[in-house]
Amino acid sequence: MSIKHIEVFAPASIANLGPGFDVFGLAIEGLGDTVKLSKIKGEEIIITVDGVPRGSIPLEPLANSSGAVVKAVMEDADPGNGFKIDIFKGVRPGIGLGSSGASAAATAFGVNILLSLGLSRDELVGFLEKNGVETIVSWRIPNHLQPALNLSHFKLSETEKLSREVVSLPIYPELKDEQVRYVINVIHDFYKKI
Repeated sequence: MSIKHIEVFAPASIANLGPGFDVFGLAIEGLGDTVKLSKIKGEEIIITVDGVPRGSIPLEPLANSSGAVVKAVMEDADPGNGFKIDIFKGVRPGIGLGSSGASAAATAFGVNILLSLGLSRDELVGFLEKNGVETIVSWRIPNHLQPALNLSHFKLSETEKLSREVVSLPIYPELKDEQVRYVINVIHDFYKKI
């Protein structure tokens, strides 16, 4: 029995914590975006957005972070169907809490489940590194579970979940367009092999 719909919540995030310079990051419990993905007939990607003023989020697949994720998966995995993406923005765009990233992350997670792709972060990291793309998995053990900090009494389920799923790709101002295209192509190659 195949899944036809899935609803995923992705938390907002804060990464600019003083001297950490985006090294330290936190998922914000309760604040985030909810994405409902549905398989539809055809090969179309239909996007709806609620929770923000009309027109503030693009509805064209390649201009929308969720649409771009689905478009890439459709090109590589050829699921034989289209998708309806209903996004409820719990994170207002442009306020520094990872609005488009939350939508994209929820979508990527949902498509992986919906299509039974079985993709894992560690497989992707290994494939990228084998192909010369440096990645960083910053906190395989979340900060609050680091033995030296003695904070394991805190229960941060979203942070613990994200520590198993997040990977940082190369991103810096000097990165050339051809390098960006290479990273994208290697990621596409990873999804094609599945």
